[in-house]
Amino acid sequence: MPGDDEQATHFENLKRTQGTWREDVTLLSLEHVIDFRPIDVVAEIAPRACCLITGAGADPVHPLDQILEAYERCREPKRLHLLPHRGLDLRYDPGWTCCMQLAGAWFAEHLTTG
Repeated sequence: MPGDDEQATHFENLKRTQGTWREDVTLLSLEHVIDFRPIDVVAEIAPRACCLITGAGADPVHPLDQILEAYERCREPKRLHLLPHRGLDLRYDPGWTCCMQLAGAWFAEHLTTG
């Protein structure tokens, strides 16, 4: 978001901490992002398990009201984890580790055969 100091700092941190981070995007990729509306298809993934892990704080890219609406449209089995972080902070610890632990537990519960 041009002019957003918080996001500018976030992307600087990504470049510093994630060696493979790239800040360029192809026009075709951008077109796909603009056209894709997950809210329209989220119910179609059922009966596969759906776990949404998100920050309950501010997120300029993924507003909480849209995440909650998507979760409501999901079918069972589903779970929602609202973490006490801003959305951008989930890419760094302690948010990152918490997300990975929650996702790992969800995968163990729903994707293992043993």
